[in-house]
Amino acid sequence: MKMKVLIAALCSLLVLVFISSLVIAEIQIQMFLKPGSFWWNKINWDSAPREPKDEFEKQLMENESRIRNEALTWGDENKSDDWFIQSKDGLTLHGEVYASKTESHLWAVCVHGYRGTIANTKCYGMNYSRMGYNVLLPENRTGGQSEGTYIGMGWLDKNDLMLWVKKIISVDEKAEIVLHGESMGAATVLMLSGDNPPEAVKCIVADCGYTSVWDEFSHVMKSSMHMPVFPLLYFSSFISKFQLGYGFREASAKKQMAKSKLPTLFLHGEDDDFVPTFMSGLNFTALNAPKKLKLFPHARHCESEFYDPDLYWKTVSTFVEKYVD
Repeated sequence: MKMKVLIAALCSLLVLVFISSLVIAEIQIQMFLKPGSFWWNKINWDSAPREPKDEFEKQLMENESRIRNEALTWGDENKSDDWFIQSKDGLTLHGEVYASKTESHLWAVCVHGYRGTIANTKCYGMNYSRMGYNVLLPENRTGGQSEGTYIGMGWLDKNDLMLWVKKIISVDEKAEIVLHGESMGAATVLMLSGDNPPEAVKCIVADCGYTSVWDEFSHVMKSSMHMPVFPLLYFSSFISKFQLGYGFREASAKKQMAKSKLPTLFLHGEDDDFVPTFMSGLNFTALNAPKKLKLFPHARHCESEFYDPDLYWKTVSTFVEKYVD
């Protein structure tokens, strides 16, 4: 009799743990992937301006402020066109196009990261514009004027990016396209490169891209949230497969690299603690195509362009010029 009671109690406990894990996993999906969540707002609360800890960081912060202000001025002084597309799941997605001042078939598509908007990619757009490119700055689902309930983490966004590429080709059949992404945007362009994009896409530039959604969430849970990966992330990935259409391991830039044939430039700050630097190394190793990996000492997440702007853009221009006419 006691054994039956013990077994019943154990089964009840297991059921309770299972249900609790599912509930927590769903909360986790809402935290990570739904704009306006508590976690989203907490990140905003924690993003107060920091004080520079040394002269190096002071210079980096001054560079960032100057370059971002230049980019805003560039955006205000140059006429842009609003483009809209419909995603495969019926979302209206927005982008801004800045035409080259000279007749050009060169295009740069600059893709923002997690929680970003066009404001985050105007620095890239400004520099490609100075290089003579037409520039498209798309806003990923949930970002800016684009619709969406959940952040795509690159895996949903790669399909949207494919539609942007086809939109460019429909406007300019001679287009030669460079895809440049930062953070989640870097993962997006890497993920797309494994899906056999049109020949108009000539090369990829990936700044601080993660290896997979699983790896990135796992890192954030352990380093920032101090939460166990097992069983929570396993349940979250399971729920995501049915709720969003993909599992977190499936959403892998590293696996896509193994299928890609596109020349790719990997950029990463050596002090990145949000997307660890080694992730670009793993993506780099997985790619069997022309490639280059450039690390920037002292730079943290997506700070390389501010660490040494001249070196950053010399590295980018030298690489992409090999693959566009």
